[in-house]
Amino acid sequence: MVDTNFLKNRSKINKFIIFLAILTVFISLGYFVYLNYNRGKGNLNINQETNKPSKIAEEKIAEEKFGESEIECINVDEKFISDLKKEKRYDLKYQYKYKIGNGVIEFNKREDKNPVVELFYNGRKIYEFEDLALDEYTSLWCFSYKDYKYLVINSYTGGAHCCSVSDIFALTPNGDLKFVRSLISEYAYVNVASLMIKNNKLYIELPYYFGNFFGPSLSGFNAVKYYLLDSDKIIDAHYEFKEEYLKKAEQRSKECFSKKEPDITCIGEVVYNYLMAGEEKIAHETAEKFFNKFTDIKDDMGNKITLEEFMKEVKRLAGKN
Repeated sequence: MVDTNFLKNRSKINKFIIFLAILTVFISLGYFVYLNYNRGKGNLNINQETNKPSKIAEEKIAEEKFGESEIECINVDEKFISDLKKEKRYDLKYQYKYKIGNGVIEFNKREDKNPVVELFYNGRKIYEFEDLALDEYTSLWCFSYKDYKYLVINSYTGGAHCCSVSDIFALTPNGDLKFVRSLISEYAYVNVASLMIKNNKLYIELPYYFGNFFGPSLSGFNAVKYYLLDSDKIIDAHYEFKEEYLKKAEQRSKECFSKKEPDITCIGEVVYNYLMAGEEKIAHETAEKFFNKFTDIKDDMGNKITLEEFMKEVKRLAGKN
């Protein structure tokens, strides 16, 4: 016998589902009409016929790119504590012209056979970037130390594993803007957290990652390099951090030799730190000891690695070849 109450309830449920489906369609159509109406009214500043930014949008972009914002330079002194929250970044994707000190810097993108970006200071060309992209990956910031202001332009070259570039300029007490040096790392920019004061001197501490160390890109080790800011110069200052390098080398050395299987990246980091500390003899003796303990050391392709090949590569990374 057929349950009539069940059939009635089922019919009601089906009608309700159909009603919800029709309601959803009408809501979707209404939202679509609303978006297109707002496009036509100019809320998104898009011309429907050409699908290009309207004149109002273009004027706004031009105003952002060429308006003069004053760059705030973070003051660095003996009480300075590295804190990324202090950093004021300026996005070069949206603005090309800034006030700094008593002058104005301006970026000009020149389109020719080899597109470049030119940096002007008070109308005089200071520098020419060959690979600088004025996009969301490019920004600038500023800090001051004693009588100098330093302008840092951070950009990404593109590529799977490299590179982060920091181009550093110094604004001298005489009001001259000078290019100082480019620092390149695999993944790190020069930022507020990179700055440190030691013995009344200002240094940059820049982390590196040396991938492809006898293996794929993820086969590598972390490292650090130190640079001294001396007025309008940036000087390699690794020997001034000898204690830090030695401490790191000794800590990692214990880990490397305690392992049952050879870890080429581990011993690579140890030897690198000894070399940066200026202890080349200890570096070579440590590597030799490791190769004597683990006699069958191979790369990711199964090729045997010799002590000479190993030392040559680590010295190259440490800039000692």
